Amino acid sequence: KADDWARNGVGRKVSHHYGYGLLDAGRLVDLATKWLTVRPQRKCSIEVIKSPQVISGKLTIRKNVVSACLGTKNYIRSLEHVQAQISLAYSRRGDLVISLISPGGTRSKLVDVRPYDTSSQGYRDWTFMTTHSWDEDPKGLWTLEIENKGDFTNTGVLTYFVLQLYGTDENMMARRITDAVISDCKKWNENGICEECEGPFFIFGHLCVTYCPPRYYNVTRTLAKNNLNRSISVNVCVPCHSSCYSCSGNSVNNCIACPPFSNYDEKRRSCSPPVYPKHSGISDPVNPS
Repeated sequence: KADDWARNGVGRKVSHHYGYGLLDAGRLVDLATKWLTVRPQRKCSIEVIKSPQVISGKLTIRKNVVSACLGTKNYIRSLEHVQAQISLAYSRRGDLVISLISPGGTRSKLVDVRPYDTSSQGYRDWTFMTTHSWDEDPKGLWTLEIENKGDFTNTGVLTYFVLQLYGTDENMMARRITDAVISDCKKWNENGICEECEGPFFIFGHLCVTYCPPRYYNVTRTLAKNNLNRSISVNVCVPCHSSCYSCSGNSVNNCIACPPFSNYDEKRRSCSPPVYPKHSGISDPVNPS
């Protein structure tokens, strides 16, 4: 049992110990057959500080996010997760508590006190992530709090803070579960694969979906003539290049957004190979430690 349960900005209960709590796997499977695919993930990067900020007893940094990249391909209306990319120097890193507060009032504790962490190296380009603001609107006042819980002689400076917003341009809270029904397939082949969907839906394996999921993009294909001697145009979800999270084609240079730990090259429209920080706990599949 945890004593830190709180409601986030859209009313969901969340805990730093148990996340969003126990899930009913049976109901999840049932809902999966009816759920409309979420639109492709977007990333909106916001530089928060322009100059170094001294950390004494407590440092509070506020940033009013007015647009969340409105008017660009990266506009976000509903959050999926948020990353705080931070660089700071501090005399005793383990004495710091770092929290991020969303415009909806959701407080995410990014770092808690670590009594045995005596490092004086601080955090050099560390990325901290939270999912506690899931489905919140990112527009409004964001607050980063860095508080010293140790000796008053501790000193440090925050040199870099970029807020990375991930989500979609759809207002997810406007959805009603009863309306989230995937269209039935219009025509199946002998292997149980959907060959044609109703209306504007896209073929994704044996499903008909409103949007292609991450790592897929949509294309329109023309099939052979049917019994009425007419060709048929169908919408299909096709895999992106393996380096892309979302894309406009299957080439390495058709990326729109990158997966975590990869960097986006806007000129080449490509994603770098993922570089996993040692502190992330994630093993590099190419060069495992």
